[in-house]
Amino acid sequence: MPVTQSKAPQVTGISAPQKLGSRAKITDSTHTKLVADAVAAVKAGTPTASSVFVAYYGTPDAKKDKIYLVGVDFSTASVDLERSLNQTARDIQGQPLLVTEMPVQGDLGGEARCGDVQLLDMPSGLCGWAVKNYMVIVLWYNHEAGDLVKELAAIRGAVETKS
Repeated sequence: MPVTQSKAPQVTGISAPQKLGSRAKITDSTHTKLVADAVAAVKAGTPTASSVFVAYYGTPDAKKDKIYLVGVDFSTASVDLERSLNQTARDIQGQPLLVTEMPVQGDLGGEARCGDVQLLDMPSGLCGWAVKNYMVIVLWYNHEAGDLVKELAAIRGAVETKS
């Protein structure tokens, strides 16, 4: 009897979940304004984006447990993950991201890159992944990229919709 290999499910969409692990979405007025401003900035800087989401999770105190998440659907364009991560790092710390890890994505597919940045005088982990025409960037305040790499598969599972 022949053995059939199962194909990994295809990513059909991305969205900001209500929770990221045990972290609830932060929806106070300050963060709601930050989200609106960030969505507008990403849309203005990415004319090929067909949709954009931004969300914060955890606590409003960045020194405790706060995560920033942005996702972009380029349904009619290609994704340049390295360029996008470097631009994000420049926006945060004024210099390109020094990539410290390229986590293997295995069955999740796509490519991922992670590195460390300084934000608000704190080390922070920055990771991004791209699958086909989708890209997501995650920033975990007051943590290193290695910490974020350990949670990357779970974060992807919460963000990606698969067929």
